Amino acid sequence: MTPIWTKLLPENMSRTERALRVVVGAVLIGLAIGVPTAWGWFGLIPFLTGAVGSCPFYRMFRTQTP
Repeated sequence: MTPIWTKLLPENMSRTERALRVVVGAVLIGLAIGVPTAWGWFGLIPFLTGAVGSCPFYRMFRTQTP
């Protein structure tokens, strides 16, 4: 039996893209902590999608990176 999260959040990103998203997200979050601005908190989106390995937009458009 497969876990439910593999159906809800299928991996659709390459390792390189995941790593890049985590790094970019961490930098933006760091900017939000250092310089209080709302734009920095948008770093949560690439950070979380990179950590999970699933992008909802890729799933919506039925695409993935190799």
